[in-house]
Amino acid sequence: MPTRPGAKTPINANTTGRFLSIEQVAAELNITTSQAYALLRSGSLPALKIGGRGQWRVERTRLEAWIEVTYAETETYVGEHPMAAGNVWRDEFGRPTHPGDPDVLDDPDVTSASHIESTLPNEG
Repeated sequence: MPTRPGAKTPINANTTGRFLSIEQVAAELNITTSQAYALLRSGSLPALKIGGRGQWRVERTRLEAWIEVTYAETETYVGEHPMAAGNVWRDEFGRPTHPGDPDVLDDPDVTSASHIESTLPNEG
């Protein structure tokens, strides 16, 4: 059975149990157990804390639902982010820059290769 480096619990594609341990969640998301623990402690990922020793368990269906919500949140973030496709501002050399930068040029031809070459210092 394959395991993720550092994971204590083997990943088994045939596992059909209702609940996953924190190690299994970490392996499923390809993150460290510390990162998985932080998701659980923050309440970002719904989980149960069971017993006196505080064993965390995540219901498989809730993990899948959380993944879907996280995909949607990421898609929204990428669409709104200034560096998203179509929102890339460039300086006179065609380098990406932030739209709040006062040196940003409004000329759409700034990103063309010929414009970039024409603005480079002449090596002569």
